[in-house]
Amino acid sequence: MRPVSRMVAPNAVCQAEQVVGGWVTTIEAVLGEAAGARGIYLPGLQGEIDFWTSRQATLQATTDQLKTTACQNTVSLLIAGQSKMLKTWRVIDGKITDAANETKDICKCVLCITSLTMRARQ
Repeated sequence: MRPVSRMVAPNAVCQAEQVVGGWVTTIEAVLGEAAGARGIYLPGLQGEIDFWTSRQATLQATTDQLKTTACQNTVSLLIAGQSKMLKTWRVIDGKITDAANETKDICKCVLCITSLTMRARQ
């Protein structure tokens, strides 16, 4: 038998699973759109800067949204209800974090290359 403090209404857990399932679908779409969006930017260094800064802004907005109290409470509900959706959530949460960190590093690199290129032209 579960401890009393961890008992959660099954319908609350079900609703939380539906909400998190929607988040997972949305985040997977955001992570997958990078390849398709690549073609709308200009070729060259400025196109790379535009692409990566746009991607960084999108991922940062997504991670900021996931840090809100409402999102954290929903995930806590999955934990308390011992939901099977939690495993899926942890995987997608790791993916979005990795993508955000990678994009941040690439932005720094591209901007560094840009500054070096500008200095070489002078």
